Amino acid sequence: MENYLLDIEAYLDGSMTDVERRAFEEKLQTNAQLKEELKEFQALRTDLAYHFATKDVEEALKWRGVYESKKRVRTWIFICLLVVTLVSLFFVWNNLQQTKTSEAPENQSGDIPSSQVPVKSENENLKKDTDKDLEKVQPPPTAPQKSRPIAGDLKRAGETTGDLYRDLPKEPVSEAYRQFFETSMQSYAVAVRPQGIWTQAVQELNNHRPAKAFQILKSLPPADTKNDTTLYLQAVAVLQMQRPAAAEDLLYPLITEKKWQTEGHYLLIWVYLLQGNTELAKSSLKLLPDAYRDKKAIVLFLDK
Repeated sequence: MENYLLDIEAYLDGSMTDVERRAFEEKLQTNAQLKEELKEFQALRTDLAYHFATKDVEEALKWRGVYESKKRVRTWIFICLLVVTLVSLFFVWNNLQQTKTSEAPENQSGDIPSSQVPVKSENENLKKDTDKDLEKVQPPPTAPQKSRPIAGDLKRAGETTGDLYRDLPKEPVSEAYRQFFETSMQSYAVAVRPQGIWTQAVQELNNHRPAKAFQILKSLPPADTKNDTTLYLQAVAVLQMQRPAAAEDLLYPLITEKKWQTEGHYLLIWVYLLQGNTELAKSSLKLLPDAYRDKKAIVLFLDK
C-alpha cells in the first residue's frame, strides 16, 4: 500500500516519467482498490485547496504575520549580539597591544649598570642613584640630525676579514676610526639583561656574534619585531657588523620617540665616526653623562 501511496502522489503531482505514468494507468484499469484510492486523494486535495483558498485565508495571514514578527525579532537579537561581540574583541585586542608595548623594563631605556662601563673614572664606585643624578643635569637630549658620509678616507667594510663581516652588504667606513671602533666593541655589553624573548640574541651580541644575533631578532614573531628593545638590539647588531647607515635608520626613530635616548646617542657617536662625521660625533658626546661607558676615552681619542 505504501508504494501505491507514493505512486498516487507522484501521479497527481505530475512527476512521473511517461513510462511510469503509462504503467500506473494500466494498473488503474485492473486494480479497483487503486482506482478508488486515487479518487479519494483527488477529492482530499480539492477540499484542502478550497479550505486554504477561502475559509482559512485570514487565519493563514494572521500566522504569517506572527512568523514574520518573530523572524524580525530574532534578526535584531543576532545583530545586537554580533555588535557586542565585535566591540568586546576590539577592547581585548587593544589591551593586548598596550601590554606588549610596555613589556620592556623602563630602566633599560637609559641607565647602564656601572659594571658595564669599560673605562674607569672618579665616579666608578658610586651607586646607580649618583649616575642618574649626573644624567639629570645634562642638557635635554635633542633629536639627532641625519648624518651624511663625507668624502676622504672611506673604506668598504666588506673588505674586513673574519666571520663578522663576511657575506655582508658593503658600506663605506672611515678608516681613521675603524680600528678604534673595533677595539671598543670588544668590551661593549648591551644594555639589556639576557631574559625573555631576547635571551639568545643578547648572549650572541655579548659574544661578538652580531650576524647570528640579527638573524634571531628578525625571526621573532611579528608583534615583537617592532618592540623598541628589539629595534635597539638590531641597531647594536648592524653597528657591530659595521653598517652605520643601517644602524642610524634604526636608532633615529627610537631617539625621536624618547626611547633609549642616552644609549641611542652613544651608539650614534660610533655611527658618525664610522661615517667620518667628526662634528656630529662631538655634538652627540655633549649629550652623554661624563661617566657614561667609554665617553672619556672617545673624547681623548678625538682630541689627539
